[in-house]
Amino acid sequence: YTLRTLFPYTTLFRSSITEVGIAKVALLPGSFAVLNTDAEFVQATKVVKPLYIVNVDDKIGEDILTAVVEGESATCDYVEQRRQFAALVKANTACVKDTPFKLAADGTLEKATADEDVVVAYSQEIYTTPANGGKPSHVRIRVA
Repeated sequence: YTLRTLFPYTTLFRSSITEVGIAKVALLPGSFAVLNTDAEFVQATKVVKPLYIVNVDDKIGEDILTAVVEGESATCDYVEQRRQFAALVKANTACVKDTPFKLAADGTLEKATADEDVVVAYSQEIYTTPANGGKPSHVRIRVA
């Protein structure tokens, strides 16, 4: 099985609280976003509240690998403690259960040092993201 067949949507639990807004830039499902001063979603570059995770634009038939287009409507979930999502993690990252992650400058996750970094989430699976030309891959995470 691939992660896409196991988790076809970014949000693992569809009964979540979401926010809908215009994407100021193209946003990949599973990346983290914030609302700017014009109430548009932009890629998160640091941890601020509220923090959101971008959902799949499945209402128009898109999949987890297709970005929400700039200028289009984006549905994003509130990032809240203990919720689980399929989030984008940097390429070549070896994960075991409870691997800590921090927010990277591009809105994806990378391994964190628990004593030094702001931990955003923990891995919920044993998985090594493929090299994939440096592209991030989806990993099931639990929000810290």
